[in-house]
Amino acid sequence: MKSCVTSMRVRWLCLTALLVLSGNSFGVLVNGVTGQLKLLATINGEPAFREVVWHLTPLKLTNKNTRNIELTITRHSAVVDLEAGKYQVHASAGSKTETQVITIEEGGTHHLVLNLR
Repeated sequence: MKSCVTSMRVRWLCLTALLVLSGNSFGVLVNGVTGQLKLLATINGEPAFREVVWHLTPLKLTNKNTRNIELTITRHSAVVDLEAGKYQVHASAGSKTETQVITIEEGGTHHLVLNLR
């Protein structure tokens, strides 16, 4: 049992390290940036390490003067600078997909790990 707990701890430490390191691997900038979103796609709890198509669609932006944009990224991890607001995030790799809604707060750094099924 102890080795199982240690194994899970190591796995999560690796995922966290990948998420932090991904900040230097890819960045997308959106005008009027106020928050940062770090994305990581996993399959069966492990980093996907394959092409993942991310769609970020604004649902409700805090700033009413912001134009409505949809952003598409094709990597298993990414860092995106976004305006504050609520976004629908959809990731897919082949037949595996996952969707989640996230709220980006002004000045905040947010982490989103989607386990593709």
